[in-house]
Amino acid sequence: MEKKDTGTQQAITEALPVGPCVALAQSASEVISVLTFFTGCAVLGGWAWDVPALKSVFPGLVTMKANTAVCFILIAGALWSLQAKRVDKRFARITALSCVLPLLLISLGTFCEYAFQCNLGIDQALFQEHAGAVLTPYLGRMAFNTSINFILIGTALLFLRSGKTKFSYFLQILALAVGFIALLSLVGYCYGAPPLYIGHHFSTAMALHTTLLFLLVTLGILFCRADSGLMAHVTADLTGGMILRRFLPVAMTAPIFIGFFKIYSQKMQLFSNEFGVSLVAIANLSVMSVYIYFLSVLLNRSDLRHKTSDKIKEFMEEAVRHSDNQRRALLDNIPDLAWLKDNHGRYIAINKPFSLLCKVSTDDIAGKTDFDIWPQDQASKFINDDQDVLACGHQKVIVEPLAGKEGMSRWTETIKTPIRNDRGEMIGIVGIARDITDQKLAQEALQASKEYLSRIIDSVADPIFVKDREHRWVLFNKAFCDFMRRKPEEIMGKSDYDFFPKAEADVFWKKDEEVFLSGKENVNEESFTDAAGHTMTIVTKKALYADNNGNAQIVGIIRDMTEQKSVQGQLMKAYEELQNAQDRLVQSEKMASIGQLAAGVAHEINNPAGFVSSNLEMLENYIKKYLKMFALTDELKAALEKGARDESDAVMARIKELEKSVHFKSIVSDSETLLRESRDGMSRIEKIVSDLRTFSHEDTRWTEELVKIEDVLEIALGIAYNDFKYRIDLRKDYGNTPQVCCNAQKMGQVFLNLLVNAAQAIADKGMIRVRTYDKDGYVYIEVTDSGCGIPEENLKKIFDPFFTTKPAGKGTGLGLSISYELVKKHGGEIRVSSQPGKGTTFTVLLPLLSGKG
Repeated sequence: MEKKDTGTQQAITEALPVGPCVALAQSASEVISVLTFFTGCAVLGGWAWDVPALKSVFPGLVTMKANTAVCFILIAGALWSLQAKRVDKRFARITALSCVLPLLLISLGTFCEYAFQCNLGIDQALFQEHAGAVLTPYLGRMAFNTSINFILIGTALLFLRSGKTKFSYFLQILALAVGFIALLSLVGYCYGAPPLYIGHHFSTAMALHTTLLFLLVTLGILFCRADSGLMAHVTADLTGGMILRRFLPVAMTAPIFIGFFKIYSQKMQLFSNEFGVSLVAIANLSVMSVYIYFLSVLLNRSDLRHKTSDKIKEFMEEAVRHSDNQRRALLDNIPDLAWLKDNHGRYIAINKPFSLLCKVSTDDIAGKTDFDIWPQDQASKFINDDQDVLACGHQKVIVEPLAGKEGMSRWTETIKTPIRNDRGEMIGIVGIARDITDQKLAQEALQASKEYLSRIIDSVADPIFVKDREHRWVLFNKAFCDFMRRKPEEIMGKSDYDFFPKAEADVFWKKDEEVFLSGKENVNEESFTDAAGHTMTIVTKKALYADNNGNAQIVGIIRDMTEQKSVQGQLMKAYEELQNAQDRLVQSEKMASIGQLAAGVAHEINNPAGFVSSNLEMLENYIKKYLKMFALTDELKAALEKGARDESDAVMARIKELEKSVHFKSIVSDSETLLRESRDGMSRIEKIVSDLRTFSHEDTRWTEELVKIEDVLEIALGIAYNDFKYRIDLRKDYGNTPQVCCNAQKMGQVFLNLLVNAAQAIADKGMIRVRTYDKDGYVYIEVTDSGCGIPEENLKKIFDPFFTTKPAGKGTGLGLSISYELVKKHGGEIRVSSQPGKGTTFTVLLPLLSGKG
């Protein structure tokens, strides 16, 4: 479409009639090149002979640098060589190229010096500028905006050298950019506005005569190809060209002159600022009004010249030449509305559908205008459309309502095409209008439906988007734009790779393809980087969708989980800290239970330790007597070996005397009893210590194993029973229960808490019964005491943390609360029943397939 429009525009430009002012403009361009050359040479002479007036025009103003003067000389040479009468000559083209290349090198070098803060040595290469130069932070260096202008001019001259008219628009736009930059500096000088021409500490200021030369060069480039591009409309021998030639000079100079007059008058204190602004407004209004009136007079005269009978005769001759009968047959065979008009808006012919709609005879239509057929406002619009077609010279398609004088209204698609004679001049318009009312209503309904859908999805707080098979966004809501931090036009038709890092875009693309290929929706937690560089965590749900044409698309909904993830992290950290605190609390309660049983445990250990100690003392005495017997035996052996009869008899007598006093047979029997009792006592101590070590071990990991619940009870009883065995009758009623999966250490703590509480509920003497059995998929463990019982008002609170009925210092109030949580964690249940004065029963239920709850 762009190529077609460009070709049409070029054809229109080439079809514009060339006026005599083109030759005048080309001559002016050649004069400007010569003037630029001599001005550049004069400035170089000022540097060579140190003439301040040539370098800076007025004292106190910035100088035109030597490099700038050289660049203007090069521009003049290239512009003179590229004039229309020389551009086809090889020598001229070589000369132009040899001038443009050094120009670009100098200007690009200066641009790099400013851009990269370096000194390439080109600033003072020709002439040395002394310190103290006005508005020149870098001695000998041209202004930054001057270097940009030279780059633009050099580029424009290269396009001008190609000689191709298709580049005319581009090179003329570059020239206008140069003129605009120069005009800013010139206005700055005229109005005393230094920011427009001074680069402050960054750049040298643009010299006054530099700005004037840039304006001349701009005109020289524009005038060099005055018959093409933008200038073709200015120099065309048409009404529009006449308006541009007369209006542009005044429109550009009058406001500048009036503004200068205001500022100068205020500096002279002739009037106040308010009066000056009012004066500028009135002066501009007056000048423009008079000028517009003058142009209107010229336009009226031009129209009068065009509305001559010769034109009408030419059109009629053209119409007759094509045969009225053939034209009529052609129009009547068109099912849509069709008509012919001359270039003054007068109807020549219409077809039957047009005649039936407007109720105008085909024989009476000749010479009528739209005002004779349609309502006035609609007729005005039709005439304006006709003028646009004649002005642009190419076909125009218009969708508009069509209403007759009787109020009937239909939507039409009208195609208007200009008619040209053999010389290419436009002599009229042919029009065809098709009724598209039904199509228009359907489009409006579709548009209303789209707007309704758009309002619905825009009301959704979560971002919603639709992607086509190429992974490009084709629809999205306002929340998605806010989420992306982009405008809708920046997103439409783009893909993930246009906005996100490649690693993220690859992930998004892969997930999209999974939906396209499988047809199944997916939900993904993804990392997302927005336009500001912030990384977020999102959850995207994508599903497959087919449009009306069966094309596969993806509909996605995004949920921003960044804050939720942060909160989850904080909650997880808090949960871990709470879990650690709970573990410490459980361990603390466990050790507190052991502390409460310490006296009983110590007593239970002291009993076997005491008799083991006594037995060891007895055995020590027995060993001493054995040693005496061994000593006498050694003496008897030595006497017998020497053959000393008397000595051996004496030793033998002492042995017999020792046997009578010691009774060795009873000692041997007693020693065996003492050793057996000592071994039993040490086994009892070892079991107590083992149970304590097993129970008190701090287990930070939750592990479960298959165990017999009776074995766990025995460990707890082994610790607790030592404290109350002398005052409480313990009864065990174990059933043959299956193994359960549990944490034996944690459940041992539960049973120990229940046993300790049961013992503390009995004041003097009583009974505790421990019973186990299985029923309905659970193992039941009952701990029943004959104690004081629990009042009914306390039964609902006994599992609350820190609730206790014991005196201060006798309990923490955490034992039953911890036991309750541990049982729940095993997926079990703990129950309590009690009668005050009769006792209490705690029942623990553990599932046979227990696991962590």
